[in-house]
Amino acid sequence: MCDTKEKIISSSPSVCNFVTDRYVAGLKRLNPALILCLLSVSLCCSCMREKKTRIYLHETKEIQETDTLQERQLVIGVAAMLSPEYALPAYEKLVKYIGEKMDVPARMLFTRDYASMNEMVRNRKVIGAFVCSGPYVTAHDEWGMEIIAVPSLYGSSSYYSYIIVNDTSGFETMDELQGKKFAFTDPESNTGKLAPTYELALRHVSPESFFSEYSYTGSHDKSIEAVAEGFADGAAVDNLIWEYMSRTDPEYTSRTRVIAKLGPYCNPPFVTYPDCDPAIKEKLKSILLGMEYDPEGKAILSMIFIDRFVEVNDDCYRSIRVMNDWIKREYSK
Repeated sequence: MCDTKEKIISSSPSVCNFVTDRYVAGLKRLNPALILCLLSVSLCCSCMREKKTRIYLHETKEIQETDTLQERQLVIGVAAMLSPEYALPAYEKLVKYIGEKMDVPARMLFTRDYASMNEMVRNRKVIGAFVCSGPYVTAHDEWGMEIIAVPSLYGSSSYYSYIIVNDTSGFETMDELQGKKFAFTDPESNTGKLAPTYELALRHVSPESFFSEYSYTGSHDKSIEAVAEGFADGAAVDNLIWEYMSRTDPEYTSRTRVIAKLGPYCNPPFVTYPDCDPAIKEKLKSILLGMEYDPEGKAILSMIFIDRFVEVNDDCYRSIRVMNDWIKREYSK
């Protein structure tokens, strides 16, 4: 791929306030000591006016190393696409439910960094995990990550990348965002980075040459918020997240508008490592596939608008590989 020249949001007072007040919980840890990170953000906002600063809005969480069944405890990973305030209550109930069905206490290991969650699965720090489609493809091709089941939402096991703009803007197509500020979610995200980058590659341009500035917000809901508040002209977000927020808390989605729908792509899967005990793997699959028939399980699924879990094979993710290959060829010229 071409040299990365990540554009960033100007450090104007309003943007700094927005970052510190709304996004500080999602800042990527740039220093092992979190307090130093927060101090650096404060210093940046108070001292810089004309300069630009890199803004990575990822969340990290201290994770103690543990075996997946250490002391008879089931550990399940969640590389959530939503911020904690949206996702954690529902996912915690889901993880607890799985543990009860397996008759083993369960706890959730949460991170928004997709690459880190892949490593947790690879190193067997979790018995299974909810991951993004793009990182799944990478991990499957590199070391054999395996699908256990895939959620079906809104009657479909496929999802899309929404290109959104502020509802008051005059933008109607993705082409009109040339020279504008754009928000991605995570460098490894399918809908939040790969899909829109592929659309640009089809036009023989890159994010660096197409947008005047771009940033990584760390989550789809924060990208939606950035567009709604006017700190980004456009963003690429997971349609499942946009629809979820529209149904549960439309404060920000109501101020955005979808101008393009990219996809479809196979939904993000629940996965495990390749040499997971076949009996455990089969039990996990049975629990997930059976949730729609159990009143308690169905109630938990409804909290996150999941209809049911279904079985799919790796071929379902072929379109993601096609996009990856195209981008590599285009940017290697």
